[in-house]
Amino acid sequence: MYLPKVYKNFQDHFPEVFKDFKQLGISTRQAGALDEKIQNLVKLGIAVGANSRGGACQIPAKPWLLVQRPKRSGTPYFWP
Repeated sequence: MYLPKVYKNFQDHFPEVFKDFKQLGISTRQAGALDEKIQNLVKLGIAVGANSRGGACQIPAKPWLLVQRPKRSGTPYFWP
């Protein structure tokens, strides 16, 4: 798995802080404020904004499949 150099350096220089930082991320995800699909979309958005491929590599190849399409009557709704 790809990890940015800054992330690896932080992990090497501050192992105790890194352990707590990682546990904070796990606890935040498990808190349940957002479901897994939305969490992955947020993670993808942050990775794209930071121009980082690390976060984006953990998201399914077709992220638009994570979004539920609205139900409409009449005209079909198309999404890529």
